[in-house]
Amino acid sequence: MNADLPTPTRGNLTLRRTYWLTLLVLGVLSIASNVLLSMQVEATSATAALVNTAGRQRMLAVRIAADAEHAAATHDPHSLSDLRASLATLEANHARLSDAASGLYTSGFAPDVRRFYAAQVNPRVAAFTAAGRRILETPPEQLSPQQPDVAFLTLQARGPLLVALDRAVALDEHRSDQVIARVQRLSWLRVGAVVTLLLTLGLGVFRPLERRNRELLSRLAAEHAAASQQASYAQALLRISELSDTDLPPEQVAHELTATVARTLGLDWAALGLLSGNGSQLAGVYAHPALPAALMAQLNHTPRPGEGMIWDVARGGQPVYVDDYAHLGNARPALVDAGLSGAAWVPLGTFEGVQYLLCGARLGPRPWQAADRNLLEAAARTVTVALHRRLYLHELQAAALSDALTGLGNRRAFERDLKVGQAQASRQGQTLAVMMLDLDGLKQVNDIQGHERGDALLRGFGHLLAQAFRHSDQVYRLGGDEFAVLLPAAAPEHARELLERAARVAEPLHAQGFPGAGASAGLAISPLDGGDAATLVRLADERMYASKRERKAAQCAQPVTAGERRGSPN
Repeated sequence: MNADLPTPTRGNLTLRRTYWLTLLVLGVLSIASNVLLSMQVEATSATAALVNTAGRQRMLAVRIAADAEHAAATHDPHSLSDLRASLATLEANHARLSDAASGLYTSGFAPDVRRFYAAQVNPRVAAFTAAGRRILETPPEQLSPQQPDVAFLTLQARGPLLVALDRAVALDEHRSDQVIARVQRLSWLRVGAVVTLLLTLGLGVFRPLERRNRELLSRLAAEHAAASQQASYAQALLRISELSDTDLPPEQVAHELTATVARTLGLDWAALGLLSGNGSQLAGVYAHPALPAALMAQLNHTPRPGEGMIWDVARGGQPVYVDDYAHLGNARPALVDAGLSGAAWVPLGTFEGVQYLLCGARLGPRPWQAADRNLLEAAARTVTVALHRRLYLHELQAAALSDALTGLGNRRAFERDLKVGQAQASRQGQTLAVMMLDLDGLKQVNDIQGHERGDALLRGFGHLLAQAFRHSDQVYRLGGDEFAVLLPAAAPEHARELLERAARVAEPLHAQGFPGAGASAGLAISPLDGGDAATLVRLADERMYASKRERKAAQCAQPVTAGERRGSPN
C-alpha cells in the first residue's frame, strides 16, 4: 500500500531545489539591483546638486564683479546692497562645496573634489570675498573703477576665479558621467541575467521591478539633463562676460549677446530693440528656421513711438516675462493669431541717448523658468555695466585729447592726427599742410593784466582760429602760446593766402582789450617740403620763427610811441 503512494525522486527534488534557488537568486538580484540603482540615483542627484551649486558660483562671481563696477561708476547704494547679498550667497555656497559633510559628495569621488577645491578654488574664493568685503567697507563716494579691489574682482570674475570654478564644474560633470556609465553597465548586466532567468520563470513575474528600474533611469537622465542645462547657462554667461571686455561697438556687443541668449534658452525669435527720441527699431533679429512666416512678419513690425510693450518696459525699466501672451492686456491680436505664446522684454541699458532692450518670443507652452530669468537678467546687468564703462572710457579719451582751456585738440591729438593724416594723404596722393602758430603778446598780458586775462586771450584766439579755417581743417593748442593747424588737401599756390589769414586772426582781439595780440605763422606742405611728419613740423616751426623775427624787425624800424610800446607783442 505504501508502494502506491507518490514518493519524491532525486530528480524531482533537484528540480524543486533548482526552482526555488533560481527564484531566490532572481529575488536577491532584483532587490540588490534596485537598492544599488536607488543608491546611485541618490548619489547622482547629489552630484547634480553639486554641479548646480558650483555653476551658480560662477554666475555669482560675475554678478559680484558687475555690481562692484556699477557701484564704483555710479556710487549707487542699491548696487552695494546687491553686492552684499551676492557675497553672502557666494560664501554660503562655498561653505557647502568645501564641507565633506554637506551631503553633496556622495558619489564616491569626494576626496578628488575636496583636493581640487583646497588647491585651486578655496584660496581664490577667499581673496575674492575679502576684496568684496573691503569694497563694502569703503564709503560709496570714495569708490572708483580704478580702485584695486574693483579691478581685482573684475579680473578674477573674468579670468582665474571663473576658470577655476569652471574646472570644478567640469570635474563634477565628469564624475557624474562616470556614475551614470557605471549604473548603465550594472543595469545591462542585470537585464541580461533577468532575461536569462525569465525564460524559465516567465516575463510577468518581474515586470513591476522593471517598471521601477525605468523610472529610476528616467530620473537619472532628468538629473543629468538639469546639470547639463546649468552648465550651458554658465557657458553662456562666460561668453557674455567676454563680450563686455571687447572693443566692439555697443550695438554689436548687444547683437552678439542676443544671439548667445537665444541659442542657450532655445528661443524661437529674439531681437535687439533700440529706442530713442526718433522712434524704435529692431536690429540683430534671430529667428528659428521653423518659425512661421506670418509670425515672423508680425514680430519684426516695430510699433509707433510710445506704444506697445517695448515702450512700456523701457519706461518702467524692469524686465517683463509673459507665459500666456493671449491673456496680456495689450496683446496684439495679429501676434495671438500667429501663435505667439510666451514673450520677454529685458532692458539692457542706455548709451548715447539710445535705450537697448532684449526681446524674445517662444511658441508652445514653455513657461519662463527661474534659470531663464536669471540668465537674461545677468546678461542685462553685464551689458549695462559694459555700456557705462564704454561711456566712461569715451569721456576719458575725449579729455585726454582735448585742451582744457580752449577745447581744441592738445599735443597728443595733434601728433596722432598728423600721423593718420600723413598716411591717408600718401595713400590718396593728396597734400597735407602743417601750420605752426605763435600767439604774440601773451606774456605781456600775463605780466600786466594777470593770468586770468591771459587765459581769456588764449580762449579768444583759439575760438577765432577755429573759425578762420575750413570745417575739415583741424586746430590744436600745443601748450603755452603755441597753436597748430592741419589742412588736408591744401593747394600749394594758396600758401601765402593761408599765412595772411592766420596773421589776421588776432585782429578782432584788439577791440577786446588786447591791442598787442598778434600771430606769427609758418607753413610746410607734404610732399613738397618732405614726406615725414617730423620734417613738416620742423620746417613749419622754423618758418614761423622766421616770420616772428621779420615782424619784430619791422616794428623796431618804425617810430614807437609810449602807448604802442605798452601794447607791443612779446
